[in-house]
Amino acid sequence: HNTSRSMSDANPLETFSYFTAELNKTGLGYLHLVEAMGGREGFVPPEARLGPTLRKIFERTFILNGGYNFQSGNKAIASGQADLIAFGVPFLANPDLPERFKQNAPLNEPDMSTYYKGGEKGYTDYQALVKR
Repeated sequence: HNTSRSMSDANPLETFSYFTAELNKTGLGYLHLVEAMGGREGFVPPEARLGPTLRKIFERTFILNGGYNFQSGNKAIASGQADLIAFGVPFLANPDLPERFKQNAPLNEPDMSTYYKGGEKGYTDYQALVKR
């Protein structure tokens, strides 16, 4: 749920709680929830996030995405808010993201002005870590 592109709902907690409970009945293997965080368009402030509530409802693998870094992702898993954390935007700017996490290396900043523009700029031109 977010406010981006007029995709809001009058009662997101009620709507998505019901939807999540119904998904449980289907035997769906996992639920992947993306919430806009970190000052992006459609930003969902922490107190309005649905993830913690939906995690309590969904009975199988629960994946969160949206504004997580290495530390906050691990914290979300350790606290039971998620089983897995997905990293979308960080992977675009850091195709070697797992290695950066292993080395506690700094991350490249994504250039969102290049998204969905066609061509390679912003998709294949980010600096990789120097091999040790």
